[in-house]
Amino acid sequence: MNSIFDNTAIDAFKTRINKLDESSESKWGKMNVKQMLKHCIENERMLLREKVFKPVFIGKIFGKMALKSDIKDDRPFGKNSPTHPDLRIKEVHEPFDALIAEWITLLDKYPSIEPSHYSDFRHPFFQKMDASQVGKFAFKHVDHHLRQFGV
Repeated sequence: MNSIFDNTAIDAFKTRINKLDESSESKWGKMNVKQMLKHCIENERMLLREKVFKPVFIGKIFGKMALKSDIKDDRPFGKNSPTHPDLRIKEVHEPFDALIAEWITLLDKYPSIEPSHYSDFRHPFFQKMDASQVGKFAFKHVDHHLRQFGV
């Protein structure tokens, strides 16, 4: 199973990210390319434990079940998946190139993280996640949004 903690995965993602440009169009969903970049940056900050988002109540009921279903195999996420309210990006003021650079910088942090970093990690929807679960989810999340924009 693919994981964000693998250097090879990060290198492949960086190649794909660098194929994006300001005119890249979404194949599905409502985000434009800059909103997607900012959404992914904020998601990486959360998964890297640099930012905490408020838990959503529905996650307490369905979070674990949804996580298990989402990461049980290498199938990509479906289109138009629900998004945490704090990760719905409305306006982006940063330049496109700065967003690309910031996302890549965040992705480069994953391979050096020890599994113990996630010993008490709680996702705002999926609830408690260990390093293996974070690695699979983060990989699939990045892949999902790059596929959304055709790269």
